[in-house]
Amino acid sequence: MNKLTSILKERGLNASSLSDLMTTHGHKLSRISIGSILNGNSSPKLSTLEDIAEVLDLTVCDLLDGQNSKAEMTTSEILEEIKSLSDRVLDNLNQSE
Repeated sequence: MNKLTSILKERGLNASSLSDLMTTHGHKLSRISIGSILNGNSSPKLSTLEDIAEVLDLTVCDLLDGQNSKAEMTTSEILEEIKSLSDRVLDNLNQSE
């Protein structure tokens, strides 16, 4: 997720510090899992995106890659982004079988 990588860099955070922040806020997400998301090796569940957004005081839309800002995105565009992420998760699951 290039957008998340950029946000973390802007805030001086890395996978380890985000994991610590998640734990502080009552969410469990390992440094390895975060690194895998950042490197594009895995796609997070919507609930994970919601947890990350909460911890970073953002919206899920803020975390999604895309050229539109959250104010410019329509509901259908947001749903399409979510569907794309879900499709990537399913692809990853099918490849691991």
